[in-house]
Amino acid sequence: MIRVAYIEELAKALRHEDPEVRVNVANALKELEDPRATMPLIEALKDECEEVRRAVAWALHWCADERARNTFIEMLQDRNESVRLWAAHGLQRVGDDTAVEALIKALKDTYASVREQAIVVLAKIGNTRAIGPLTKALEDEDPRVRSTALVNLRESFGVEKSSDFEQAMRLMREYSQRQCQLNEQLLKVLVVISEMEEASGMVKKAGYYCVLSAEYGIDEDRARYLLVQLMKKGLVYAPKLGYTQLYI
Repeated sequence: MIRVAYIEELAKALRHEDPEVRVNVANALKELEDPRATMPLIEALKDECEEVRRAVAWALHWCADERARNTFIEMLQDRNESVRLWAAHGLQRVGDDTAVEALIKALKDTYASVREQAIVVLAKIGNTRAIGPLTKALEDEDPRVRSTALVNLRESFGVEKSSDFEQAMRLMREYSQRQCQLNEQLLKVLVVISEMEEASGMVKKAGYYCVLSAEYGIDEDRARYLLVQLMKKGLVYAPKLGYTQLYI
């Protein structure tokens, strides 16, 4: 009974004349996560103050009350992007087929986070009407949205699609692998140079290539390329005197 009375008092305070108080009250109701706060919070969404509406939307989504489903759908049209985002999060908890059309429209929201969350909710609901719009979302300007659409098409609808994002990720992985191989080769070169520098202080070019090819299986063309990379990094200095002096 004490908790009920407390929620009732907080609900009254949602009509306080000070917007800051209303925000604090909404935050307090959020902490309770009690469905009994649902209806007062829904009423408070009419507040003209965007800060209040944002706090109320955040609190309402935590109530996870099916009575708020239609309200969440309406909130997807709110002028405040944070309110729209919390509406999408709310529908992740209580959304059903009645929310599909509104969520499809939300895929064109100006706020990328709303578009991304709408994809997640549509996948969770699982209505096949979402397949076409989610496929279209593979062309979204935001890479997070494209990635989310790709993953959810596969995992929720069993649809295999390729996209520029996927192609870019594949190329990035290939680049990373090549870079790792280059780093390994550079390390081998550094080891050889260090050993020869320790022995003689100077590295004759002919001997340098001979050691590379004999001990590490690096062909001469590759060795020349790697040496250039070392020079660019300032790791070795090669004057025109036919030798390479080391600064390692």
